[in-house]
Amino acid sequence: MESGRQRKKFLLIELLIVMAIFPLPEAVSAVISAVRHLTLGGTQTSFLILTVPHHYAASLILGLISTLLPFGAVFLVFYLLYMEGPGVSGIGLDIHRLRHDLSRLLPIFLVAYILPLIGTTLLLPGNMFAGFPVKSMHGDALYLPILITASVVTAVAEEVIVLGYLIRRLEQLGLGAGWVIAIDTLVRVSYHLYYGPGAIEIAVWGAASAALYMRYRRLGPFIVVHALWDATLFVIDVRAGAVIPIELVVLSVLAAAFWAKWHRLAEPLHSGSVG
Repeated sequence: MESGRQRKKFLLIELLIVMAIFPLPEAVSAVISAVRHLTLGGTQTSFLILTVPHHYAASLILGLISTLLPFGAVFLVFYLLYMEGPGVSGIGLDIHRLRHDLSRLLPIFLVAYILPLIGTTLLLPGNMFAGFPVKSMHGDALYLPILITASVVTAVAEEVIVLGYLIRRLEQLGLGAGWVIAIDTLVRVSYHLYYGPGAIEIAVWGAASAALYMRYRRLGPFIVVHALWDATLFVIDVRAGAVIPIELVVLSVLAAAFWAKWHRLAEPLHSGSVG
């Protein structure tokens, strides 16, 4: 009994340390951004800042480096999982079930992304979930490499830490499914508060993602869909909506094909998944 309590205490401390590295700084920044908007008004500035005015190459290099910072927390989580024993397979990030992962792109895309978007649009008045106005990136196409890199890094960091690692640790601490989904969703919303009322949609997305992950126990599909979704939004913003969201079209077609071919694959066993 005592050893079990000691292990839970250690896991809780470990979890708090990881959360303090990521996503706590992003959550604090989001709160400051939201407060600044509420008190000063106006549009919010995108995270993309011309670090060295009139020097595109230097700004591009510095921007790319800055987008990679969250990987520090990701590597820490990988190390902790390997020290624990199962490694990344403990959060479903191995490649041993590739066909299964590909077959899950479609339900994850629909349930965690499309349905929350449609639901909040249809069920809530526009002013309830419309986010704070953000300065458009239109005309900054030269910085698309930074934006695409940020899409991939953000997807990996958020899904590895906030979805896979956090849910695993919360379950190991003995929390029930309802509490796990609620806490995971609150953490996800915390660093999106700069969305303003738009965080309502983030909450629905976060809860749906947590529930689906606890069902499938595979992390790869969430990373792929998240990265492509963010990249598409960035491309549309930079081009002021003047391009067809090719990424989402391709994702939809491929996801449907993968699902049709492999959706009958057996579900992964959940027993011992958080041991």
